[in-house]
Amino acid sequence: MKKIWITSMDSAKEKISQLAAVVQKFGLAMEGHIWEDDNKKMPWIQAKDAVTHPDNGLWAIVASGEDLASTSIAYGLSMLAVIVQAERGSGFPIIILQAAGKPIDPAALPTPFQAADLLSLEDSGLGAKLVARVHGTHKAMDSEYFLNIHGNDQVGQWFELRPQHESWPGVIFGVAGADISFQAVGPQGKLPEKSVLEFPVQGIQISLGEKEVEAWSVRNVLDAQTSYYVKVEGRPAAIIFGPYAEGQEADLFVVNLIGSA
Repeated sequence: MKKIWITSMDSAKEKISQLAAVVQKFGLAMEGHIWEDDNKKMPWIQAKDAVTHPDNGLWAIVASGEDLASTSIAYGLSMLAVIVQAERGSGFPIIILQAAGKPIDPAALPTPFQAADLLSLEDSGLGAKLVARVHGTHKAMDSEYFLNIHGNDQVGQWFELRPQHESWPGVIFGVAGADISFQAVGPQGKLPEKSVLEFPVQGIQISLGEKEVEAWSVRNVLDAQTSYYVKVEGRPAAIIFGPYAEGQEADLFVVNLIGSA
């Protein structure tokens, strides 16, 4: 039986019994956890195996508008969402269940939640909608890049990225509001034990809106089997990356991790 995995904010934990009654009425199973808002402990790494388990047919986040306005909570949930979409596919259903507070503006949510459904816990049709999401056909979103998260409190937080389709003649990667401390290239899926970098460069200045972002780059060719890994210190509001393009303006991707508002 497919389950619903619930991530509840501490502020909404008293609403879980209400949600459980709805889920049980419609013949669904439910498991979950209370979110720990402590990014130093990397709660996204601690929760990833449970949330991405093959038995789960849907990931639901129970939160108030104030919860999602917190940059700390938004960042942690975004990191977990990146992992979920990398490991379960970009079409895996993610739902935000608003428990209370000011209305959540979907356009202001972080990039990993832009395709998420936003429902109210008080929605009279909630049970039927959850059943439809769990058992429905979920079309994957086409993307030019693959993005995932690795690490733990010993090795730190690492972003993995590579092209989905075409190869890249190198990569450039920058962070807003944080620092890059290491970069590597290796086989996709796990941090490499050793890495040979071609023409590594640090301290590249990129304009992101009105802000200047410091980026790093390498010229190693990336493809479906070869990934770029970058260690980031702190809590970046956004990451910016794309294929290296010497002597011309590059088309770069921007992933907001704490919201666009």
